[in-house]
Amino acid sequence: MIQAGLICEGGGTKAAYSAGALKCFLEHKIYVPYCVGISAGSEILLSYTSRQMYRMEVTGIEAPCQKGVVGLRPFLKERNIFGIEATNDFIESKAPLDFKALKESTTTMEIGLYNMETHQVEYYDQSYVDQSQTLIKASCALLILCRPYMFRGIQYMDAGLIDMISIHQSIRHGNQKHIIVSTKEEGYVRKPAPSYQLKLAKWLY
Repeated sequence: MIQAGLICEGGGTKAAYSAGALKCFLEHKIYVPYCVGISAGSEILLSYTSRQMYRMEVTGIEAPCQKGVVGLRPFLKERNIFGIEATNDFIESKAPLDFKALKESTTTMEIGLYNMETHQVEYYDQSYVDQSQTLIKASCALLILCRPYMFRGIQYMDAGLIDMISIHQSIRHGNQKHIIVSTKEEGYVRKPAPSYQLKLAKWLY
């Protein structure tokens, strides 16, 4: 039997596309045994792994469209320009995460995080997702737009800083086939960060 891995890229509001793709998977009962996600990709995979179709819609479409998700309001409330806490609260109010289904799922899910001390990406499976959902929030903490999150005594941020598509992590798990849900256009090549962004990041962190 050929082992397969499902890989979800980040991409902010572009995760609506990922949500649509994985909702189709759930509708047709396509359950991949392993999945790994970065940033918004990990948030979408949370609903896929727990088999919550409605939560997928809320996460990918409704949550990013709520008023005040970006800007002054989240900055005043949670010191983030992008309101991670407000977005998580909105999702939980509409479609609470089924922790039992998540833990007992036939799909092993891994979430990529950027370690602020080692500057490396680390991966944690769904057993580390608790009621606070700090692991998922840290994975979505965008550079400059968000503050780092403390997880297990270390500060973490969005792993998209250095790894957007975790193909190597899927390979390390022994997967021979890979389903990649990308939110970038065909032929996209990532450009180096502009100097002002690097200087601003250095000052902030």
